Formats: sequence, C-alpha cells, structure tokens
Amino acid sequence: MRRPGHPSRRRLADWLAGEDHELDRHLARCEYCADRLESQIEISDAAIQEALEYVLSVPQELPERLQAEVEDRMDNRGDLLLVTEFFGLPLRTARAMTGADRGDE
Repeated sequence: MRRPGHPSRRRLADWLAGEDHELDRHLARCEYCADRLESQIEISDAAIQEALEYVLSVPQELPERLQAEVEDRMDNRGDLLLVTEFFGLPLRTARAMTGADRGDE
C-alpha cells in the first residue's frame, strides 16, 4: 500500500529507468522510498561484479596517453632550461667581467 506523499511503484520504476528525474531529491532524503527501491531492484552479485570491474578498470589507451604527456613535459622542461640559460647569460657575463664569481669582493 502506498503512503501519501510518496511516489507510486510505477514512478519508482520510471526513475530506475532514468525517465523521471523529479524524484531525485525525494529519494535522497526518504528512507522509506529508498527501501522500496531496493526491494524492486533485482541485481545479481555477478552483475555488480561486472559493473565494478568496468568502472574500476584502467582504460586501454591510458599507458600511451601517459607516455605522451610525460614526453611533452620533458620536452617543455628542456625548452624551459634553455630559456633560463639565456636569461642567466648576461648575469654570468657581468660576474665574469667584474670578477664577482671569484670572490674578489
């Protein structure tokens, strides 16, 4: 028997099928309806295991994507080192000309 203020079994079934999003807030707060939903769902352990394996599995292209990203970052790091060398060159030249790098001060 349905309680007043709670969705019917048909509406719960529609929500399970992804057709009724208006129930989201109610179901998040209502323990009674959450229990009713659990009683309507018949999922085997094998189905849950399969879903978990799919969700938690590493994508096949991940190693290649990671390798490409690492190579890009290493290339960028090399470029950055070259730029810092160019910026440091005038300072090193000034030190060499003034003898500051030998501790003559």
